[in-house]
Amino acid sequence: MWNSGGSGARWVQVDLQGHFDVTSIVVQIARYPKDGNSAWTVQTLEDGVWRNRGSWAGPWFSDGTWVNLSPRTGSYPRVSAIRITGQCLDSWVALREIYVGGSQSR
Repeated sequence: MWNSGGSGARWVQVDLQGHFDVTSIVVQIARYPKDGNSAWTVQTLEDGVWRNRGSWAGPWFSDGTWVNLSPRTGSYPRVSAIRITGQCLDSWVALREIYVGGSQSR
């Protein structure tokens, strides 16, 4: 489990140890109290440039909820790292699991 140690915007970065065409990013939320509003943003590092890939927000991110942060179509090409930023107004920012899927770039 990753935990920010406090409220406010916090991020976790995953180094993929190579270049990958990322087709899926899925996270499991950890929260206490178990319900409330939160917001999540995904960035990818592609050939040395950070790119904003989307934001998701709402009250439905309860403790244990799986959230799909994947590309809406296709893949994010040549990704070497992923940064996920979370913000909760009423609890710590935490993730139980982070899953990244795809194939090695050519």
